[in-house]
Amino acid sequence: MDDLPLMPYPLKLERQSGALLLAGDQTELRLSFELKLADARQNATTDSQYLIQHLQQRLTAQAGRPVLLQSVTADLKPTLRLEIGKLLTIPKPGDDESYQLQVTPQQIYLKAKTSTGVLYGLETLSQLLDCPALPTTTASTTATRCQWPAVTIKDQPRFPWRGLLIDSARRFVPLADLKRQLQGMASAKLNVLHWHLTDDQGWRFQSLSYPKLTQFADGEFYTQAQMREVVNYAAKLGIRVVPEIDLPGHASAIGRAYPQLLAEPGSAGNAERRFGVFAPVLDVSSPAVTTFAAALLKEVATIFPDPYLHIGGDEVKPEQWLQNRAIQQFMQQQQLADAGELHADFNRRLALQLKQLNRTMIGWDEVLHKDLPKDVLVQSWQGQNAVADSVRAGHPTILSAGYYLDQPMPTSFHYRNDPVGVALSLPPLLATSKPIVLDFQLQRFNHKPVTGQFVLQPAGLSSSAQLRMQVPARGELAPRWLQQQSNADGSSDWLFAIDSWLGPAEIQLPRSRDGNWQASAMLGNTRYPLQVKPAAKTDSQQQTSLPTLTAAQQQLILGGEAALWAELVPSTVLDLKLWPRLYAVAERLWSPADMRDESSMYQRLQMMDGYGSRIGLLHQQQQRQALATLASNDAEAAALLVLSETVEQSQYYSRHHLKTVRGQYHLDAPLDRFADALPAESLTLVALRRQLALIGCGADFGNSGNQTVVSKAMSSQEISSALNDLQQQFQRWQQTAVQLKNYQGKQQPRIKHLAAQLAITSDIALQWLAEQQRLKTWDRQHQQLQIIINEVDEELLALAQPVKQMLECR
Repeated sequence: MDDLPLMPYPLKLERQSGALLLAGDQTELRLSFELKLADARQNATTDSQYLIQHLQQRLTAQAGRPVLLQSVTADLKPTLRLEIGKLLTIPKPGDDESYQLQVTPQQIYLKAKTSTGVLYGLETLSQLLDCPALPTTTASTTATRCQWPAVTIKDQPRFPWRGLLIDSARRFVPLADLKRQLQGMASAKLNVLHWHLTDDQGWRFQSLSYPKLTQFADGEFYTQAQMREVVNYAAKLGIRVVPEIDLPGHASAIGRAYPQLLAEPGSAGNAERRFGVFAPVLDVSSPAVTTFAAALLKEVATIFPDPYLHIGGDEVKPEQWLQNRAIQQFMQQQQLADAGELHADFNRRLALQLKQLNRTMIGWDEVLHKDLPKDVLVQSWQGQNAVADSVRAGHPTILSAGYYLDQPMPTSFHYRNDPVGVALSLPPLLATSKPIVLDFQLQRFNHKPVTGQFVLQPAGLSSSAQLRMQVPARGELAPRWLQQQSNADGSSDWLFAIDSWLGPAEIQLPRSRDGNWQASAMLGNTRYPLQVKPAAKTDSQQQTSLPTLTAAQQQLILGGEAALWAELVPSTVLDLKLWPRLYAVAERLWSPADMRDESSMYQRLQMMDGYGSRIGLLHQQQQRQALATLASNDAEAAALLVLSETVEQSQYYSRHHLKTVRGQYHLDAPLDRFADALPAESLTLVALRRQLALIGCGADFGNSGNQTVVSKAMSSQEISSALNDLQQQFQRWQQTAVQLKNYQGKQQPRIKHLAAQLAITSDIALQWLAEQQRLKTWDRQHQQLQIIINEVDEELLALAQPVKQMLECR
C-alpha cells in the first residue's frame, strides 16, 4: 500500500504522476472552485455554503496560513470542481456516502451523490494537502509551496454504522467540547454520535414533562434548545445523533426525583457519587412508569430526528423486582416466569411505544430475547459471541466490545478488532496427540477472577502446535501467534498472544521436568496473577465455537461504535483520551476488511496525531496543560512531557479496579495523577519498537498473525546510524531522569519513583548499545527490568519492556 497520510484509508487509490500546486504565497493561498448541484430544487450558492466554509477551515488549518476559496467567474477557471447530486439536511441510515476524487496537475474533480459524500471527499482532500512548515525568518529561502499529489480515488464505507459514544451522564460535557469531537468525527468519517444522557450519577436531558429530573439529578444538564443545536451542528457534518435514555436500570437519578417510580421507593434518596452497578430499578409493573416512559420518549423523539432511539436496557439488578409483592403479582398475571421474562416484557412494550413515535429501539446485549421485535438493533458490549447470538436471532447488530476507549489499550488491539470477526469459524484442533487441558484463573485487581481453560495441542510430526482458550459464556478463542518448545531435559515452554474481551494478552506457560506448570500473564502492558493446573474435567477439548455465520446473518452486522465512558475522563482531557487512536477505529469501520498492516497504521496514526491537532483537536494541548498542573515550574513540566514518552497508564481496566479497592472509584476522587495526563499508548514507544525490529531486535508489530523477527538487509552504515539514533534517544531519557531527581511538583513520591526506574532502564539500554558486540551476562539487568515490569500501579514505565527485548536480542 502506498502510505499517503490518510486515515481512514480509501477503498481504492491510485497514484498518478505529478502534483497540483496551490496558488499563493507565504501569507495567503488561493483556490478557485465551481460547484454544481443536480437537484434543481436546491440553491447551490446558499444551501451549500457550509461545505465551502468547512473546506476553507480545514485547508487553512492544514496549510498554517489563510486559504481563500474563490468562486469561479468568466475570467477565473476552477481549480476545484464539485458535483453534488443532493444536499442532505438531516443525515439518515442508508444515505449514500460514496465519493470519487481525482487530482491532476491541472485540476481537482470531486463528485458524489450526496453532500455527505462530498464532505468525506473534502476531508480526504484536506488530509492529502502537503504544506512544508513556514520559515521562521523572513530571510529564509526555503520553498513553502503547498501541493496535492496526483491521485484517483473511489471511496465508500465498508459499514453504514460508524459511531462514537460520549458519556455526558457521569460527567457533564460542555457544548464546545462536544462540537469539537463532532469536528474530529467528521475528519475520521464517523457518522453516528451516540449521546449517553442519563445514568445513576446524572440526568442531562431537560424534560418539560418531568422537570424534577434535572432539578434533583446533579444540576448540570442540556436544555432542549441546546440539544437541538447539537443535532443541527452534527447534521452539517454528516453525523446522526442517537440519544440514550437508560431504562429500566441505572435509575438512581430517576429515583431521586420521582421515588414512586422505583420498585423500592426511597432506595435512591441521595445523589449517587460512586461508579458501578446499583440496585434502583423502575417498577415496570406500574402504570405510572408506563406513562413516564411514554411521555419521556415522546419528548426525546421530538428533539432527536434520528429513526433510532437507545433505551440502554443493560445491567439491571432484579432484586427489587423479586422483593416487590405488586411486581410478583403482575408477573403471575402476565405469566412471566422470572426476572428475565419481566425485563423482556418491558423492553417489548418500550419497542411498541417507540414504534408509535416512528422510532426503532436500540438496546445493549441484555435486551436480546426471543420475544424482542426483530427490527430492534442490539449493541454488543459483551463481545464477538454476543454479536453472533444477536444476528442468529435475526437482529441488526453493532459491535462496541473491543472499542472501549476509556480502557487504555494499544491502538493495534482496537485495529485488529473486527465487527464480523466472529463470522469465521476456528479450524478444528488436529488430533495428532492427546491434548493438554489446563484450568486457569486470572486474578483481576478488583478481586473478581476470570476462569476458563487452555487446551494445548503439542506439535506432531506433520503439524504445528495448536491452542484454544475457552471461557464460559465467552466462547472459544485462538491465539494470534503461538510458540511451543520442548527442551532436552523434559521441560517445555508455551508462549502465545491472544485477543479477548480483556484486551491483548501475552501468556507464558513453562512446564518443568516434573510436570508442574507455572504461568504468567500480561494484559496489554500490565502484569496479572495467573494460576494454572491440570483440568479436573478433560472433555473441554470439544470445540465450542458455533457454525460460521451465513451471508444473510453477516449482513445484519451494521458496523460498530467506539465508546468513551466517563468514570475516569473529565472533559478537560476528553480529547487526550480519544485522539488520535479514534482514527484507527474509524479506519476499521470504513476501510476494506483486508487492510491489516499495523505498521502502516501506526505510521499514519503518527501523522494523524499532528493533523488532528492542526484542525482543532486538543489532545496535545490537554496533555501539556495536565502536566503543567503537576509541575512546580516550566522546566519540570517539560521534563514530565519527556517522561510521559516512556510511561503509560496501566492497561485494560486496571486503573478502575485499583481505584475500586482503594476507595477512589467515585465522582469526588481527584483525577490528578500522572496517569491522568497520559494518552492510552505512547507513540514514541511504538516508534522505538519499530526501530528495534528493523535492526533485528524484537517482533514486527506489522505482522499481527505471528511474532516474526524482522531481519531486513541493512548496510553497516544504516545499522550504525540506527544504533546512534537509539543512543541519543536513551541519553535524552537518562538526562530527564537526572533532572527529575529534584522534582518539587505534585505527586512527588510517584514521579521520583518513575524517574528512578527510567534512570535504571536507560542505563541498561546504553550499556547494551555500548557492549552489544561483546559477550556479556545480562542476568542482573534482566532482573532489574523484570521488577519494573511486574510493578502494579495506575501508571507504569512501559519503556522497560522494549529494553528487555534488547537484552534478549542476539
